Amino acid sequence: MSMALRRLSYHASSIKLLHPLSNASSLCYMWIKQLNAPLEDIDPEIADIIELEKARQWKKRVSVMTNKYSEGYPGARYYGGNEYIDMAERLCQKRALEIFKLDPAKWGVNVQSLSGSPSNFQVYTALLKPHERIMALDLPHGGHLSHGYQVLFS
Repeated sequence: MSMALRRLSYHASSIKLLHPLSNASSLCYMWIKQLNAPLEDIDPEIADIIELEKARQWKKRVSVMTNKYSEGYPGARYYGGNEYIDMAERLCQKRALEIFKLDPAKWGVNVQSLSGSPSNFQVYTALLKPHERIMALDLPHGGHLSHGYQVLFS
């Protein structure tokens, strides 16, 4: 990390930029070569900033698994890039069913009950009586599905 901080003290002029070449094919070759080169070689300052951010996150978090937004259920997420989250969640579901000796054909299990929409729903049902209302933002104004959007709760 100290190396990253030292590199950040240099001026932006230390970044090696691609100089225009007279030959278009050479320019294309250099561009492709630059796009496929490690970030540390092309832009060490940005690479250092990214490493500093990774270090900051590792200090704050217990697991890289918490560094991924994975709303929804395995195989039906709202966002991509959740294949490993899905694998972990399915394994947790399998283990929970085994612990309680439940038939997976008859039972399902929610292993994310303290995250996102399920946790909001638990708070609402604990604090509100049936048909009581809370103030929340609509989706287009920054709200969340769990703030009472009609398709989510009945």
